Amino acid sequence: MTRRTEDSEYSSFLFSRYGEEDFFLLHLIDDPERADRPGPTTFGLLVEDLDASHSRALGAGAVEVAGPHEAEGMPRCSAVRDPNGNWIWLYQG
Repeated sequence: MTRRTEDSEYSSFLFSRYGEEDFFLLHLIDDPERADRPGPTTFGLLVEDLDASHSRALGAGAVEVAGPHEAEGMPRCSAVRDPNGNWIWLYQG
């Protein structure tokens, strides 16, 4: 489990630690009603500057799904949808 909120626990494979260069996180979500699973795939990237990376993604043609925000039990994050419908979460690292 990598995230626990008041309502849920999130299972995943977590390699290394947030902020480390070799960090990798793969969430295991078994809930077809989740709003963050609409595209062909959903994945997240750890970025040094969340605001700048989010802006660059929008400038490159991505569509904003969730602007930069604080998330309970997680680093500050945002989400965009690429032109192919993939959701890309960006995590401040």
